[in-house]
Amino acid sequence: MNDFLESRANLPVPAWFLLVSFVALAAWSVRELVIWHRGGHYSTHTRAALQTAIALLLFSVCFWCVRQATGRRKLLATALLLFFTATDYKVFGSGRWFNAVNGDVDSEYPRYGIGGIDDAAYRAMRENRHYRVVTDSLAGPNPASYRIWGLATPEGADPFISSQYKQTIQHWVPFQTNRLFYTDVQNEDMLQTLGLRYVLVRDGAEHDSALAASPNFRLIGRRNIYCHVYEYLHARPPYHWEDAHSGEVRLIVWNPERREFVVRSDLGGRFVLVEQFFPGWWAIVDGHPAQIERWGGAFQAIRLPAGEHRVRFEFRSVNAGIIAINVVAVCALLVLAWTDARSRCKSSVGRPDSLHQR
Repeated sequence: MNDFLESRANLPVPAWFLLVSFVALAAWSVRELVIWHRGGHYSTHTRAALQTAIALLLFSVCFWCVRQATGRRKLLATALLLFFTATDYKVFGSGRWFNAVNGDVDSEYPRYGIGGIDDAAYRAMRENRHYRVVTDSLAGPNPASYRIWGLATPEGADPFISSQYKQTIQHWVPFQTNRLFYTDVQNEDMLQTLGLRYVLVRDGAEHDSALAASPNFRLIGRRNIYCHVYEYLHARPPYHWEDAHSGEVRLIVWNPERREFVVRSDLGGRFVLVEQFFPGWWAIVDGHPAQIERWGGAFQAIRLPAGEHRVRFEFRSVNAGIIAINVVAVCALLVLAWTDARSRCKSSVGRPDSLHQR
């Protein structure tokens, strides 16, 4: 890319061509954002490939214009390229997927309920969504879909799975792939450690009859439905004192990025949160930061003194330092583009021109 930008061609670019290419790239970026904001209903089949080709063509033309332009035009072209790149990443992520199915797949996920699951079971899982849900050997909903329904599961293709979490899971079951495992629904230690309460299994699947006959589970809702939901009767919340007799816990807030509790203990001890020990989690006790320790190999815990305390765990995925570095990097790129444009302009003014010499 650097060699391409340095090898500026002698062919001048008409001002109207620069203007058209800039407007086209900006308009295309705005179009992508509008479609994304309205729900992301993009084209399918060959039209999806065609739109990708158009985006690539517009980007290439504008990138060529960066090499040819000078002064403010070069700076504007650089800014438009950055805007297009940021838009494309916001809309499509790190990879542009091609739809093979016509229509909007959002219609497969209704605003209320889960297809093929009894309403009573769905309401029970939603009311107790701080507990975890699993699919028995994939004989039911895909684990990656639970987040769409506002439910949590230790399974699923988590892209940020840590090696410590993987080692902890392998104490109970092997991984089927580098990120996928099936929960052993007969292993009570695994169920209680991970805070599991609900097991979903397709009607007539291998473990359906075993769960129905087990004294540790009960069926929620009717039986004549596609997917059965079994409640584990000895479920342990994914938050607790390390010593079960240490004290009491009252849940206040349970959001994806925030968990808040009121805890009380006569002796104090370690309070456990069964969330991955992962960068970005912060603990606050009575308004003051607290040190998070590793518990169980892959989870979180904090030490609390005796008495009553308000405990909050927060996940802050955006680091202010990273944002500052990105802003500085973008500004530096624009300054370099402007400096390069000015230096080229000065060198062209100082170059002898045969017509003027005559």
